[in-house]
Amino acid sequence: KGYLPVPNLVTYNSTSGGWQNFTASGFSSAGTASYGGAQVVLTFGNEGLVVFFGGYTTTAVDVDYDFMQLGFDQVAVLDPQTHTWYHQTATVPRPEWRANFCTVSVPGDNETYEIFIYGGEADPLSGSYLVKGIKPAYPDAGVVLQEQQLDEIYILSLPSFHWFKVDYLATTNCNNHTCHVVGAE
Repeated sequence: KGYLPVPNLVTYNSTSGGWQNFTASGFSSAGTASYGGAQVVLTFGNEGLVVFFGGYTTTAVDVDYDFMQLGFDQVAVLDPQTHTWYHQTATVPRPEWRANFCTVSVPGDNETYEIFIYGGEADPLSGSYLVKGIKPAYPDAGVVLQEQQLDEIYILSLPSFHWFKVDYLATTNCNNHTCHVVGAE
């Protein structure tokens, strides 16, 4: 039948060893996310912030057949101390919708914070930021859609919430991979 999304957000406190489950209804109406990205930003807020973008939100029924794309035009921000959700508009040039990308972040110059995204899969049906109820594949009808794999890097600079596209020679499309900070630069 597919994956069943679990609503809410579960957190672990590594100091106390305690788990906490709290509502994510401020994130989306269903309080779910899948195939997107999230980064902890410790330099903002009393206990840092968590920034979410891309991927899907789904109902609590079935992630494969009832989903809505989460674009990069609105970035969800969680204050883990107050459990308050915020939605911030990000400036262009923002990435087209994608899922299964990797993300990594580093402190920048002048008290900024830079979140990088790389690769992923674009929607095989459209480049739109919101598509509801489209099945990713129709095997019963003999049609299987192929996602477009991407080779692009974008940087989200905080606190301005401005996207920058990195100009480089693209050579390898990637999806379902990880990104890591290496070295001091």
